[in-house]
Amino acid sequence: MPTHIQIGDISPRIQYTADGAQTVFTYPFPIFADADIKVYEDTTLKTLTTDYTVAGAGDSAGGTVTFAVAPTAAAAVTLKRALAIRRTTDFQESGEFRAKVINDELDFQTASLQQVNHDLGRSLRLAATDASSGMVIPDSAARAYTYLGFVPSVPR
Repeated sequence: MPTHIQIGDISPRIQYTADGAQTVFTYPFPIFADADIKVYEDTTLKTLTTDYTVAGAGDSAGGTVTFAVAPTAAAAVTLKRALAIRRTTDFQESGEFRAKVINDELDFQTASLQQVNHDLGRSLRLAATDASSGMVIPDSAARAYTYLGFVPSVPR
């Protein structure tokens, strides 16, 4: 990263409707590396360097995704920051403590928290008193014209 990224209060996801001709789409959130963004055409995850390229990694204002082939007209184009949640630095006891290093680490942690918070806001959640369970519902096309219902495990 050539300069220090500023992490603003912005959603780490944006969605567009393709027109069949447009190949360049803007993402308004910062990423640290080209691989930190997931790109979907409808529900299909696209492949970096094969299906698209990224410009603007390391820029506080975000950047652009350029498709090799324009997405189909009316397709949903979703751009989502997808950081691997990890610790990126290790501070040494009695070692050099540079402001840039701590700022970069805190920016990465803040961006990670934004990503988790955004994903949580798009999810179904169990009540705090329910037993733990992993729940995933199908995408919108698969659940169209269906009902989400709950049946007690023991008839009453």
